Amino acid sequence: MDLSNEIRRVIDLVESEQATLPDLHVVSEITYEEGEAILHRHQTDNDMYYIISGEAIVKLKNYSGPEIRLGAGDLLGELSFLIETSRSATVEATKRTTCKRIHSQELRAWLKQHSDVAAGFYKSLAETTALRLRSSGSMSIDSPHLGMMTGVQDILTARFSSMSSMLKETCERARGKLSDLKKDSKDLILEHEIKYRNIKGPLSEEDQRERFEKNRALEASINNKLIGVLNELKPTFENVFDQLTDILYGIEDLKQRVDTGNWARVAFQDVLANVPFIQILERSNGVESILFLAHLLLHEKKTMLERDEDEIVALIDEILGDLPTAVAYRNRLNLFNTFISSQRHDNTRKVAIVNDLTGILFARIYPMLAINGGEVFVYVDDETTFSYTECSLTVRASNVKHHFEFVQNFYNFPPREGFPEQDFDLIIVNGLSDYLSDKDSYSVYQKVIQALKPGGELLVSFLGNTDDEILVGNFLGWITIRRNKEDILSLFPDQENCRYEEDEGAVLVSYTRPLE
Repeated sequence: MDLSNEIRRVIDLVESEQATLPDLHVVSEITYEEGEAILHRHQTDNDMYYIISGEAIVKLKNYSGPEIRLGAGDLLGELSFLIETSRSATVEATKRTTCKRIHSQELRAWLKQHSDVAAGFYKSLAETTALRLRSSGSMSIDSPHLGMMTGVQDILTARFSSMSSMLKETCERARGKLSDLKKDSKDLILEHEIKYRNIKGPLSEEDQRERFEKNRALEASINNKLIGVLNELKPTFENVFDQLTDILYGIEDLKQRVDTGNWARVAFQDVLANVPFIQILERSNGVESILFLAHLLLHEKKTMLERDEDEIVALIDEILGDLPTAVAYRNRLNLFNTFISSQRHDNTRKVAIVNDLTGILFARIYPMLAINGGEVFVYVDDETTFSYTECSLTVRASNVKHHFEFVQNFYNFPPREGFPEQDFDLIIVNGLSDYLSDKDSYSVYQKVIQALKPGGELLVSFLGNTDDEILVGNFLGWITIRRNKEDILSLFPDQENCRYEEDEGAVLVSYTRPLE
C-alpha cells in the first residue's frame, strides 16, 4: 500500500475514534488561503499535513531547479516526523488549500496502542522516504553534492573541532579571570573592613553610613567586573553558532545535513556534556511553551549554582532579583488576560502584537477577533516564533486574516518612517523594555502610538521593581531591566492617558490615544 493510501487509512481510523472520544486530538482540519504558509523553514514541530484539496508550492533556500508543486493526496512533513528534525523548506498555498494536520506526539501515542496499524504505517513511511532520497541522489555516493565536497566529513570534523577548542579556551580564560577577580575581591573587601575594625568603640552614625555606602560601591564595582568577564564570552559563542547555522542550513541535501549535525554533536560533546540546558532542549522534542521558558529561566540559576563560584551566584541573584523572573513573566500574561477579558472589543478589528515570544498572546487575541472578524499582525525578531504561533491555530476563522512579520532588530523598530501599518484599534507590546534602554523604549512607543487610530489602545508589559533602584542584569546576552513606576510612566508622552497595573514584579500599562 502506498503512503498516501496508508495515511488516508490512518486518518479515517483516528477520526472515527475522535468522534466518540472527545479527549483524543490526533487529527484536525485546517484551511489555508492563497499565499499563506503551511510550513515554515526551521520550524521545529514534527506534525504532518495531508492535503485534501488545493495546491501548494515548496520553497527551498538556494534551490534553482524546477518548481515543486503539491496537491490533493500529497503528504507534507513526513521526513521531519520520521527523524524528528526541523523543517528544511517553506511550503505555501498557491490557492485555497485544506489539509488534515496530524499531530506528531499524539499520533505516536495512538500508534503505540494500535500496533497492527503502526507496522504498516511505519513500513510505508520508511519505504517512501528511502525511495525519495534515492531518487534525489541524496543517498548515493555519486551525488553531485557529495562529489564536489571530497573529504567533506574530514573537513567539517576538523572545523567543528577547531570551534570546540576555541570555545574551551575562551571558557578557560574566563574561568581564570573569574578566579582572579574572586581573590582580588576578597582582598579589597578585607582591606575595606580592616579600616573599620581598627576603630575603637562603636562606630558613629557617620562612619556606619560611610561603611555602608562604600560596601555598596565596592559590590557594584565587583559585579560590573564579573559581568564584563561573562560578556567577553558572548561574541565567541555567537560566532561559533552563527558558523554552525551557516553550515547546517547551507546544505540542501537532507541526509547530508543530518550527518553534519551528528558530526557537530560528536565534536562538541566534551563542551556540552552534562549541560542541563542542552538536556532540556533534547527532551522538549520541539515543543516550545511557557513551561519550557520557565525551565530555561530556572536552569540559568541552577547551572551556575552547580559551579560553586560565589561571585557567579551573586551575579545571578542580582539578575533575577529577589523575585524570580519566571513568576513575573507568568504574572504579565495574567495581567494581559485579565485586561482583555474585562474590556468590550466589539469594535476591535485591527490588532498588532509585538514580541510575542511563544505565540500565547496571538492565541488569546485570535478568538476575540473571530467574533466579528478582523486582522492581526505579529512582529517578532526570531523566525522560529512563527512555528509557535502556527501551533496555536488548531482552529481557524475565515473572517480573520493574520500576518507574520520578521523584524531584524527591535532596537530600530519601528523604522524611521514609522510603523509598517497604521490605524490599529489595539497594539500589544510584550516586554520590549526588558532589554531596551529608556531612550530606545521612548522612541519605540512614540512611533507605535502614532500607528493607533484615535481612541485606540496600547498595552505594554514591563518588569517592575519593588524598591527605588533600577535593576539591570546582563548575562551572556540575557538582559533584564526592572523599572519603578515613575520611570515606566516617563516612557509615555502624556501620563494622564495611562493606566498602571502591577502584580508581583509584572507591570501592564494601558495607554489610550486621545480623540482628535
